[in-house]
Amino acid sequence: MTYSDGMFIMPILNINDFTKIFLKNIMAFEHCHIQDTDIINQYLTILDFLIDTKKDVNILVDNKIIVNWMGDVNAVVVMSNSLGSNLSMPDFNSQYFLQ
Repeated sequence: MTYSDGMFIMPILNINDFTKIFLKNIMAFEHCHIQDTDIINQYLTILDFLIDTKKDVNILVDNKIIVNWMGDVNAVVVMSNSLGSNLSMPDFNSQYFLQ
């Protein structure tokens, strides 16, 4: 993720039936082995900020930020919100703040 000139750029996230398990494993790995960084935690927290409703998911899909392979928009909402609910607020990289 990068933030530059008022534009926030995120890589495309392909969401399928295994995405939640994959992200939880990456979160655990980051927490246990890479304690100097919060990249995944930051990414999932930002995703949780962006997704609250089906409309939010549809906007992200329309803008090619998310590819929904699950077919069910509500499942993406539930997944995003459930992943974010167990995260502590990360110390965000200062590049994400307006200057």
